[in-house]
This record gives sequence, C-alpha cells and structure tokens, in this order.
Amino acid sequence: MHVSFNEVIEFVGNGKIQDLMDSFYQAVGVANAVVDIAGNVVVQTGWQDLCTKFHSKTIKTCICCVENDDVLVQQMTKNEKYTVYHCANGLVKTAAPIFLNGEHVANILTGLFFTEPPHLEFFHSQALELGFNPEDYLESIQKLPIISLQRSQSITELYVKLISTLMTHGLDKLSEQNNQLELNKINDELKQQLQSNRTDLVRLEAREKKIIDASPVPKMLVNSQEKIVYLNPAFTKVFGYSAEDIPSLEAWFENAYLDIHYKRAVRDFWKLNLPLFLYRQKALSKLERTIQCKDGFQRDVLVDMAIIDQYKNEKVIMIVFNDVTDIHQANAIVKQKNQFLQSILEAEPECVMIINHDHHLEEINPAGLSCFEVEDIAQIRDVGILNFIEDNFKEDFKLLSQKVYKGQSGVLEFSILGAKKTKRWLECHATPVKLNSTNESVFGMLAVSRDITERKHTELELSHRNHYLWLNNLILKKLGENLPMKVILDEMMISIEDCHLGTYSSVLLVDKNNKYLIHGAAPSLPRDWVEKIARVPIGEGIGSCGTAAYRGEPVIVDDISTHPYWAAFREDALMNGLRACWSQPIKNATGKVLGTFAIYLRHVAAPTAAQISLLEDYAQLAQLVIERSRLTEALLETQHLYQLIAHNSTDVIWVLELPSLRFSYVSPSVKYLRGWEAEEVMEHSIYRTFPPNMLAAMQEALRTHLKRLVDGDKTARIGSIELEVLHKDGHAIPVETAFNIILNAKGEPIQIIGSSRDISERKAAEAIIRNMAFYDRLTNLPNRRMLEDRLHQLISSCQRLHSRMAMLFIDLDKFKPVNDQYGHAAGDWLLKQVAQRMLSVLRKTDTVARVGGDEFVVLLPDAKIAEHALNIAEKIRLELEQPFVMETGITLYISSSIGIVMYPENADNSRDLLRFGDEAMYYAKKGGRNKIELFKNPAKEIIPNTVELIWRDEFICGQLDIDAEHQKIFKKASQLLQLSAQSGKGQTEAMSAIDQLLDDVAHHFAHEEIILAQFDYKDLQHHVEQHVHLLEQAQLLKEQAEHGEISLEGLVEYVISDVIVGHLRLLGADKKFFSLFSKTKTNTLDV
Repeated sequence: MHVSFNEVIEFVGNGKIQDLMDSFYQAVGVANAVVDIAGNVVVQTGWQDLCTKFHSKTIKTCICCVENDDVLVQQMTKNEKYTVYHCANGLVKTAAPIFLNGEHVANILTGLFFTEPPHLEFFHSQALELGFNPEDYLESIQKLPIISLQRSQSITELYVKLISTLMTHGLDKLSEQNNQLELNKINDELKQQLQSNRTDLVRLEAREKKIIDASPVPKMLVNSQEKIVYLNPAFTKVFGYSAEDIPSLEAWFENAYLDIHYKRAVRDFWKLNLPLFLYRQKALSKLERTIQCKDGFQRDVLVDMAIIDQYKNEKVIMIVFNDVTDIHQANAIVKQKNQFLQSILEAEPECVMIINHDHHLEEINPAGLSCFEVEDIAQIRDVGILNFIEDNFKEDFKLLSQKVYKGQSGVLEFSILGAKKTKRWLECHATPVKLNSTNESVFGMLAVSRDITERKHTELELSHRNHYLWLNNLILKKLGENLPMKVILDEMMISIEDCHLGTYSSVLLVDKNNKYLIHGAAPSLPRDWVEKIARVPIGEGIGSCGTAAYRGEPVIVDDISTHPYWAAFREDALMNGLRACWSQPIKNATGKVLGTFAIYLRHVAAPTAAQISLLEDYAQLAQLVIERSRLTEALLETQHLYQLIAHNSTDVIWVLELPSLRFSYVSPSVKYLRGWEAEEVMEHSIYRTFPPNMLAAMQEALRTHLKRLVDGDKTARIGSIELEVLHKDGHAIPVETAFNIILNAKGEPIQIIGSSRDISERKAAEAIIRNMAFYDRLTNLPNRRMLEDRLHQLISSCQRLHSRMAMLFIDLDKFKPVNDQYGHAAGDWLLKQVAQRMLSVLRKTDTVARVGGDEFVVLLPDAKIAEHALNIAEKIRLELEQPFVMETGITLYISSSIGIVMYPENADNSRDLLRFGDEAMYYAKKGGRNKIELFKNPAKEIIPNTVELIWRDEFICGQLDIDAEHQKIFKKASQLLQLSAQSGKGQTEAMSAIDQLLDDVAHHFAHEEIILAQFDYKDLQHHVEQHVHLLEQAQLLKEQAEHGEISLEGLVEYVISDVIVGHLRLLGADKKFFSLFSKTKTNTLDV
C-alpha cells in the first residue's frame, strides 16, 4: 500500500519534526525548512532578520530570493544530492534531498550563512541602493553565522539522516497500521462472499438446468461412471436420439460411430481421459467428430467439454456438440474456390499482392514476381517491398497503405525499379482485406497492379508533345513581342528543362566565319561549363556539339566518361556533374547549319525514339527563334534605313488615314517641297494641301479607286496621279504622286501610303518639248502640226458659224542664193526677219506658220472674201521685197510667191485646202515669182476621184542614184495618200504603210548621207540634222496618232509635206552643185 510523504509527516507529527529542526537551528544558527516535491513548505524554523526585516520588504529582493531558491532546487533535483548556491553578494544557501524507501519525497533547504567574513562595504552600498537603513542592514548581516562549506555539508547530511530516520520509522509504523486495517477489511468481505455463494449455488443449479434446456446447441451430461445423466432437447432434435436410446457412453458410441476402427479409437480416448478430465488433471480440448444420426444422416461436430462441479451432488462433464457440418461444407466450397482463385491468380497477367499492415508481403502471383524481376517471394521479403518503389513515390505508397488499413479503398500510380533495374509504371488498385487477425478493425491490403509503362510512355510523349505545342505558341508570342533572341532562347531552355526534369538544355550558334560554336543560351548549366564551351571549334570528334555542327546530323553520347569525342572536355564535364550529351544540329530551310541544340543529363542515358524526335522538334523551334530574331534585327536595320531614306529623301513620303483624310505621317522633306514643317502638315486638313481645281481632281481619283476596290478590282490599290500642291507662300507646285491603298483583314481601306515628287523641272522640260512639237525652233512660229490643229479648229468654227476664211501659201524667192553665198547662219537670220515682218502686218487672230524650209502658211479667219485675202497677201509681198540689212552691213534681197485658197469656195476640208493652196503657190512661182495667185477652179473640178501627188521638176537634184530613190519614195508617198483618202480603210493598215514608208526614208537618208560625203557636200552636217529632226518628229506624231491625240490625216500630211516633199525641195535646190560634179564624176555610185 503506497503512503504519501504528507501522510508520514502527519503520522509522525509536525511537533517532532519541528523539535528536531529547532534544535538544528539552535545548534548551527542557520534557518531551515522541509519542502515537498511540489515545492510546498511542510515545516520551517529560524527566520533571520535579514529576510524578515529587509529582503521580504521589497519586490526586487523578494523576486531575487525566489529565483535563487528555484535555481537551487532545480540543480539539487537534477543531481539528487547535496547542492550549494552562492549568491552574488556572498550569501550561501544549501539543499539536500530526503528519500523514503528509495523514493525522493522532499528537500531540506538551509540558509542564509557565510562561508567567510562578509564585505560590509558591499552590503552598505546595497542597503543604500535598496533604500534600507545601512546600520540596521549591516547589523542583520553580522548576525548571520559563518560556516565552511565542508562543515555545512557534514552538518546538513547528518541533519538529513536524522530526519530520514525519524520519517522512516514513522513510515514503518504507519504501513503496519494500514496493513492490519486492510487485512480486517478483507476478512469481512470473504465472510460476506461465502454466505452469498452458498445462496447462489442453489440458484445456479436451477438456472444452469434452464440454460442447458434452452440452448439450441446439443449438450450431454456424463458422470464418472460413463452414464449419460442428461440430454437437452436440442440434442434429441439434432441427432434423433433420446435418453432411452443412449443411456451410457457405450450406447452412444455404438449408435454414433458405425466405423469399427473409428468407434474403437473414440471409446479408448474417453476411457483413458474421462477421469483425468473430471478431476482437472488434463486440460479439456475441442475435438472434431463425425456423428451418425438416428435417421442415418452424418453430421460433423466440434466437441467441446466443460466441468460442472455440482450437478445433483456429483461432478459431471458437459459435452457440447457444435454442428459444423455446414461450416465444413462451406470450407470445402471455399477451398475449391481458393484453388480456383489460385489458378486464376497464377494465370492473371496483372501483379496481385497481399500486404499486411507492416508492409510485409504475404502473397504475390507469378505475374507480380515477373514484374519485380524476381523468381521467389523471398527476394522481395528480404529487402522489403518499399525498396523496390522509387523514392519519390514511397511516401505516397505509405499514405495509400494507411488509408487501406483503415478500411478504405484507393488507387495510386507509381514506378518501381525491378531487381534488374528495369523501370516500370504500375497502376495499383488497393482494397482492404481481412487477414488472420483477432482484431476485426485491422486490415491487410489486396493490391492489384497493372503495368502501365507503355501508357505512361505514351502519356509522357503526349505531354512532351503538348508542351512542345505550348512552347511553340509561347515562342511565337515572344517573337511577336520582338524580344531579344537570347531572352527567348533562355526562356525556351528553362521551359524544356521544366518539362524534362533532371536535364540541362543549351544552344550554341555558328559564328560568322563558320569555324566556331559560340554561346547562345544555357541558363541552367554550371557557369564553369558555359565558359568552357563559349568557343567550341567545329570539327569531327570535337564533343557532341562540335561534331554535330560539322556533320550536320545528330550526335548522341550516352556516356561522356568513356566516349572518345569528349577526350578534351571530359574532366571539366564530369566535374560539373554532366554524364551524357545529346546534340542536334539546327539547320535552316536550305540545310545550312545555324548552330546546335543539346540536352545534358547527370546520368548515363541514351534517348528513346520519341526523345530523338523531340530533339529534332526543339532544334526546329530554335531555328525559328534564330532566323526570326535575325530577320527582326535585319528588319529593324531596314526600318532604320527606310527611316533615314524617308527623312532624307527629296520625295515626300506620307500616310493618309481613311476615312478621316488626315495625315498620320509626313516625311521631313515636305519642308523643302511646300515650306511647311511635317508636324504642321499633319495638323492641316487635306483640303489645305491642294488648290481648288486640284482638290476636285484628287477627290475624283480617290473616289474612282475606292469604287473599283468595292467592285473587286484589287489592282485599284495602286495608282499614280499628277496634281498640284500649295506652297506655304501660296504658289502651286506640280507633283507626281504614287500611292498604295492599305486594306484591313476585312478588305476595307484604312490607309493610303504615298510619295509625292516635285515635277516642276519635268513640267518645264515637257513644255519645251511641247513647244518644240508645235512651234518652229528657228522662228518660234507655229509648225505644221500646230497649223493643222488650228486649221481643224477654224474649219469647225466656220462650219458652226457658216462663215468663211482664207489661207495664204508663201514661198520665198531667191532664198537659196543667200544660203549659198552667206551660209546657213545668214539664211536662219533671214527666216527670223521674214517671220517678224509677216507678223507685223497680221492681226492677233491670224496665224502664220512655217511649214518647210522657206515655206510659210497664213490662216486668215477674218478674210471673208478673196479681196481681203489679196490685200493681206499684197502687204506681205511688199514687206518681204524690201531689203534686209544684217548687222554686218550686208543687204539681202528676196521676194515671195503667194498662193491663196478660200474656204469653203475652193475646198471644205483641210486636206484639199492645203493641196490647193500649195498648187496656187506653185503657179505663182511658175508665173515669174514675186506674184500672188488666187486658186480659181472649184474643188469639184480640181479633185478627181483618185488622189495622187504631182512630181515636179524642182524635186530633181541631178544625182542619178538619189533622184531614183526620191522617185520611189515619192511614189510610195502618193500611194499612202490614196490609201488614207479611201473610206472604209482601217487605221491599222494606214499605220503599217506609214511604218514601211518611214523605214524606207530612214534607209534612204543613210544612203544619201554616204553619197553626199563621197562628194564632199558642204552642207552635209545640216542635212544630217534635218534628217534626224524629220524622223524624230514623224515618230512623235505617229505615237500621238496611235493615242488619238492627233488625226490620221494630220500624220499623213506631215509625213508627205514635211518629210517627203520638204526633203525633196531641200536637196533639189542644189542642182548647180550636182551639175558641177556630174561633169567630172560618174552619176552612178556603187554603195
């Protein structure tokens, strides 16, 4: 019986303990106290003035004392021996444990005292610090005893022994007293129990009889003489035997066991063991028997036995027959099913395991053994199934097991490494299963695991493919953001590494000289290794990447430590933890190697076919990044170049927004064109750009192009137009504008990008050319083309107004001698003077034109009758016969022959007017020169049904070859005239005839120039210039006729009058020259 320390103190009496402690205080002078284990003071004595009067009066000293006591007790409790605590001021406290029956039950605390004389100065200062009276404080200090540590320990240990002895004696007395009390209590309880048992025994016999009768289990009571003293109703019901059938065990054996040998064995067993059972000399045990029922049916029973000490005043054995026939039949079925199940398990292709709650493998089928690459279950049990599961799945498997052991099902996918280090993925379906355990709440785990390695590989490949597509989209997005190539490549490498854990990725780029691989991207590779491969030569056997770039094909190194390609890099690679490197060349569309993409691994490994395919895909992505980034860089450089061009071009480049018609960009060159700054122009409305007349043209052009676009004509996006734009000072500037209409994705116009060029100089040049085309270069008079144009207009006006007009045809007399005598310069001067004199006598509405060398035509729109024309012609004749005095003093004399034709009396069309006027002039010249001839014959009488040219003697120059060619060309010209006069003939046929005639003329001119050169013709250069001019003008007019700018008749008239007839007259005037050399040279030349 356990007795507490406080009970001992109470039994011994506080007085005795107090007396002992008082005696100790009187003898030693040190206060002391007994404290129980909980820290409660049980007994104390000898309060000292230092404590009562001083240290207990302030919070600071109280806390310090309590803390000191706690530290002292903790140290003593930890060590369970005498302990001393020294205060900082020299005071000493001690503590010692008190043991009762080996149990630490209390402590003795002593103090305060000094081990040596105190330093009074220190305590004096302390008194002042704490606010005590120094004299009183020092007096209390001096009252404390001085005891050495050795003496203190000896006294305290003796003191503890005295207290322990006193308490031990009290404990023994208390225990003896308590034991006696307990013994008395037990005796009383036994007496009460005995009386109760006697009463219950009678009741028990009756109750047991009822229980046996009511039991559904067959029961038999047998006494020591092997007599069956009782059968319960269930026995007779199950087996069919009554007490009369089997009065003894022998009768029971005879009926219940038909097999002789079996019957003998059962009988011998009972005869031997029945006495031993009755007197409990042998333990009762359960027996299995097969019983023959009265109706012949056999039942399997489990026989159990129990001793009944008092049944009708004798000891009997109760034999209980538990019918297990159904159980045996069920067991047989279960056994059969188990055999069938075992056959299924052995044939089951999935791994089937039974694991107990300690993760011990109970059973595994052959497929499971194959999965773990073992031949026997012991190979798994020896190391434990968890050792086959890869580390990153072990905790998951444990969690699944815990879940199943609690009665829940679960599924887990995990990977294992077989005994031969083959990695397999399993999909485990775990179900709780009852094992042979007495605890119904404890389950084992039935784990059916399917090999999903192939599916995992497929999923992994699919995951990699999905990652590749995602990465592809990411890279396209980054490229769209125009990020630097290194940033995109770094992000690509990190993404690949996240997808393929345990790998490093890198990109090396071919340098400009195609000799080295330089750093492209390797964000995760060790820096030492990145620096090592910052400049790798391209060549055979130079690492994985150098070789791949050299060959242009992938290079796989599964073990860097042994591969010969890595001899130069092996040490550094292994130091950085790199064991394998797979490198894929990065090529462009033409097969040029741009660099290499590589994957490094920290373990020896060769890639699968799927991984090789991914290597190629990643290299293609890297190619996209490299080429697009370089293209972007080139585009940026090009944009910069275009910006330089736009900012420095003399053309104005602009962007016009639609439909707002506001400029969103104008190049700075607009300042040079229009005087405005670009920013000012962009603030202006487009209506301030053009003069009013040009604004309408611009709007019409824009409207036309936009309508064509709406109608589906995509060519309308591009166009050009000549307009005028306003300068800042207000004057108009001609510009040629080329534009391109920009469409959005819906095909709607959103912008116009264009450029405008200043064409002022070109316009001026065109004006000069136009002047050259319509005006005579020498006299600045209208030429034949202008004449014809104005003649057509005048005829139209006369037809509309039913009015008349006249034409004068003037040919200068004696002009050729001036050229011959004074040269072409004098002749040119004379022609200019002739023009001025004629203009002086004409009105502004009249037109005088030079149509040949010395031939002129005058249009007189106000000459309504012939007399008006004759008067003006006479004025001209008189004016021209006056002498012409040159600046050199030379006087030139000429005259004129003038022919007059009237509209509409003589002719009503330009062709006949020109023809008849020329004939009138011819007759005036033939009549003696310096005369005026009026065409008198009516047009109907003059013009026959057929039109032809008339050959004149004046066309003959006297050189036989030239005259022969002239006649041929003249004849073809006459045929052209007839062709153009025939109605119904197409323009194409006439144009073809003109082309042929001009070709013949060109060949003739070339031949003629050769002949003239052979005869040293003095005006050869002038003739050559005339030939070029005539052909150029003819070609220009032909193009204008093709474009409808002039009529076909006008073109024919120029070719015949100017090119053919004009040329004939020019050379025919030199008859004297040809007549001179014809006398000394042959007239026939072989050219």
